[in-house]
Order: sequence, then structure tokens, then C-alpha cells
Amino acid sequence: MAELSNLVLAIAQSDAQRKLALVTIEYAYRLTCSRLEVERGITFEACVDVLGNDLLSDECLAERLDAHLIESSSEPIEMHRTITLGQSLLDEDVGVDEIKLKIRISSSAGDLVDGVTGVVRGRF
Repeated sequence: MAELSNLVLAIAQSDAQRKLALVTIEYAYRLTCSRLEVERGITFEACVDVLGNDLLSDECLAERLDAHLIESSSEPIEMHRTITLGQSLLDEDVGVDEIKLKIRISSSAGDLVDGVTGVVRGRF
């Protein structure tokens, strides 16, 4: 089964984006395929859920964003992706918002692996 590691999240907003009420989410991860997955030519579908970090239960702000396919490889696959969203989507709390991503990867063989990035704090 593939392994997911090195999950990173950054949220940025340029002056032009601020005027348009947009934000850019940049995220990265490493996917390491097993030898068997490479031999079988397994493909993977990856997507992200945007979560508001809460004490008892995280709030899902958006699901299955940025779906993309990945071909298996004998070398670790380094992914760097960017999404632009409406700023109000990230406004999950009064005051400082705490945002993280859940990265989900499912294989054509039916396996699922997921991981959660660290939290980014800001006023969205």
C-alpha cells in the first residue's frame, strides 16, 4: 500500500486577491508507491478536503477539491499543487480561523490512504 508523507500547507493572499476576496492555497505531499503497485501499474486519485480545526470535531468546509490522477512510480512522487478559493470559505470561526487540509488518495485497487496537514492560522 502506498505511503503518504511530508504534508505541507500554506495560505497566501496578494493585494489583488484581497480586493477580489480570494485566497491561494498551496499544498504539497510525497506519495511513495509499493513495489507491487508499480509492477501492477496502479493509478491513484488524489483530492483534498478543507477543514476548520476545532477542539471537538473538525468542520468540513469543502470536500473533494483539486481531484487529480497519479501514475505509480518506483521513485517517490513529490506533488506541489495550488488552488484559488473564495476567502469566505475559510471564515470558519469568529476571530482567528484555523485551517488544515485532509489529503485523500485512493488507488485503482481500492486502497485508501489519507493524511492531515498542519494548521494555518489567519483571519479569513
